Amino acid sequence: MAEAPLFREPISPTSPVRGPRPQGVPLTVESKENTPSTAADPDLRLLRSPAEGVPDLIDSPTALEDAAHRLGRDNQPVAVDTERAQGYRYGGGAYLVQLRKDEVGSFLIDSRVLPDLSMLAPTMTGPWILHAADQDLACMQMLGLAPASIFDTEIAARLLGFERFSLGAVTEHVLGITLEKSHQNEDWSLRPLPIDWLRYAALDVELLAQLRTQMSLRLEDAGRMEWAEQEFVHELTHPLIPRDPSWRDLRGLGKVRTPLGLAVARELWTVREELGRELDVAPGRLLATNGIIAAALADPRSKGALTSIPEFRRTRARKHTDTWWSAVARAHALPEGALPDPKTPHDPKHVPAASMWKRLDPVAWERLQTMRALASRAAAPLGIQPEVVLEPRVQREVAWRPLAGDLDEALQSAGARAWQIDNLSRAITADTIASLR
Repeated sequence: MAEAPLFREPISPTSPVRGPRPQGVPLTVESKENTPSTAADPDLRLLRSPAEGVPDLIDSPTALEDAAHRLGRDNQPVAVDTERAQGYRYGGGAYLVQLRKDEVGSFLIDSRVLPDLSMLAPTMTGPWILHAADQDLACMQMLGLAPASIFDTEIAARLLGFERFSLGAVTEHVLGITLEKSHQNEDWSLRPLPIDWLRYAALDVELLAQLRTQMSLRLEDAGRMEWAEQEFVHELTHPLIPRDPSWRDLRGLGKVRTPLGLAVARELWTVREELGRELDVAPGRLLATNGIIAAALADPRSKGALTSIPEFRRTRARKHTDTWWSAVARAHALPEGALPDPKTPHDPKHVPAASMWKRLDPVAWERLQTMRALASRAAAPLGIQPEVVLEPRVQREVAWRPLAGDLDEALQSAGARAWQIDNLSRAITADTIASLR
């Protein structure tokens, strides 16, 4: 394979010279219409295989020790990726780990049979390069590995005003190379892993070091490297910790307005979770969430009525008909005092989903619109998306309750970074503060 081009493009045709960009001057934003594609741009190269070929799968302690020895020869940053089985298995652990140091090569590690990779820690002391790092960092922590510092190419793309953030889109836009991306949604828990899947997995780390080099230059040109460093530190110090799943999170639950209907949904969700954990199957593959909501709305009074609902007639669900019916029967047997209250359709420990605010608290909903407008005003002159200036989670945290003190302090308490607060402060008006109180 020919060496990938290491080029620098100016952020804007009017600003080709390196140096901080004046505040208020937007970046040139990548649009969906002009995003490179192999069909529209014949100059793009399609990368079908890693430069050194597909690495052997590391699936024994001896092979892992050899990998640690080879990785330890070089102190350069390490590209990191993981493959999971979301939608297939219960939980979100990694079934394959991909590592690469450009001077050493790529490694594919079967983390299903090697669940402890801590021996690699001394060889991974340089920055980790990842794309959309939050899930990967959580998986690597479970395997005994954690970085001292990271570079997330997705975060860099967002800060640079890209509209599309997938690894494939970023690689095309920055390096002019299209990755073979035909196995994104496979069940990575299956064994043996086909060679085409392994080739795809190796490609995911093949170009990350080159992306880091080029995107670092672009961030410096834009005067946004400090912003990126704040984001990387935040990602490390605020790791993704999935909260315990709750039946209150069921999509479509807002349609269910009766205490008995909510009890049916709760009991069905509970047994679906238990069964999924026991069988190591993603709960949604056992019974679609639409089926739970349909049962809660229909209030079936017999097993036959339950199985008349289409989702309960599907092959996987039909195997557990007795389990589903027992759950519905338990809901019917509950005394009135044990039924869920429709007036509190969310977990009081957590800010509810924004889709529920209009019904729960119309005043809080208006405060949320104020926060969204603030993020949009701050983002517009920067040429980036509003959720990059202030992610929706922080918007909800600030807006859910009336503002009692200083907005900057509320933003910081909710997790906003210094660069975000600085840019938001320029867009705050007296009406903003009044609307939030």
